[in-house]
Amino acid sequence: MASEYADMLKYSKNKERSNEMGGFISCNNSSIICHTSSPDVLTKESIEYLEKEYGMVLRCSICGNQLKPGDRKDHYWPYFDDMNRCNRCLENEKK
Repeated sequence: MASEYADMLKYSKNKERSNEMGGFISCNNSSIICHTSSPDVLTKESIEYLEKEYGMVLRCSICGNQLKPGDRKDHYWPYFDDMNRCNRCLENEKK
């Protein structure tokens, strides 16, 4: 398990991979150990559609504020919301 976690950390620090489409990260025995998010930038229309379709509110996973146009949602939302980010939290992460 420790080697799987080390592989995950090495993978997450790879800047080139973080710009690609989201997906699952698996270890050598094909077990899924985490996922990466694609940068799905939200529009007013997409927020209205998603919230109506799933009956859930899109929220930032860090501060809990409702996401607005220009914010980013997890590619696998509503199954995962780990990467939902408002612009303020995105800026804080860059620092």
